[in-house]
Amino acid sequence: METFYLIDYENVNEEGLKGCENLGSTDHIIIFFTENAKKLDMTKVGDHVKADMKMVKVPTGNQSVDMHIISYLGYLVGKYGVSRCSIVIISKDKDYDNVISYWKEMENIKIEKKSQIGEEAKQQKNKRSNSGANKSAKNTSGKNKENLDQDVMQAVIAMGCQKDVANRTAQIASKLYGKDTFLSAMHNALKNEYSDGVELYKEIKPVLAKYVDNTPIKVDVNSISKKVSAGLKSDAPNGKVSNKADLKVVTAKEKLAKNNEVLKIMSKASFPNDVASSVASIVVKKLGVKNSKQQIYRAILSKYGQESGLNIYNHIKKHI
Repeated sequence: METFYLIDYENVNEEGLKGCENLGSTDHIIIFFTENAKKLDMTKVGDHVKADMKMVKVPTGNQSVDMHIISYLGYLVGKYGVSRCSIVIISKDKDYDNVISYWKEMENIKIEKKSQIGEEAKQQKNKRSNSGANKSAKNTSGKNKENLDQDVMQAVIAMGCQKDVANRTAQIASKLYGKDTFLSAMHNALKNEYSDGVELYKEIKPVLAKYVDNTPIKVDVNSISKKVSAGLKSDAPNGKVSNKADLKVVTAKEKLAKNNEVLKIMSKASFPNDVASSVASIVVKKLGVKNSKQQIYRAILSKYGQESGLNIYNHIKKHI
């Protein structure tokens, strides 16, 4: 994984570069400065030859360096995505905090802010120096976590949820991965995060369960869809799980197409985005279930009331 250190030089000066001698060949130092910046004495920077280093001079102006760093951050996210890079902003400026929170929340980007390269670079050097079985175990664990992250995102999106929900769910799974109580911790975390978090947990549990023993796997979305369909509960008073004979297997592609279709219809009818998203999720969850139209109708009316629910259902009933 590539690591990029974006240096707000006017804010931290040479102090921010302390520790760069510990960086390796997959690290990149990018120093942003204006003509008003203090001259950089390369003799004080240290031995940075193993890391790539670039100087970026930007126009003088209010928050000019900040804006260029944020712009470059967006470029890196677009080029490398979630799993191929991590980003460290070297600055004491709190104005970066909201941007960092945004990228973590929306795209699960590995990004943080520090006042100097220092201690983290030393830790990175120590990690690179580890070898043998211990290093192999760490690499395997890291690979498992990356697989888990991708599989959870893929599964949640296949269920018809929005991308931000998929990102957040994957972020929670990655954080809790490795705990002895991984499944119960995920159950509680999703329950606290979303109003329908328990249902979300039930649907992705088959994916999560395969990571309890830390075994890396490749998950087939169509296989997930079959398991989810087979596990959907009926609206019967006894609450028993429907018989497989009452279910029709719906592929992930069909679910995604139906989700987008409902969203388009709701948007055209000027319903709020959160309502459109929720209704699309209800429709996708009931696809393939016996008497699905009736169940969708009842679920919508239960959530939005008789008048509003009926209005919503009338807009989508021809398309479910």
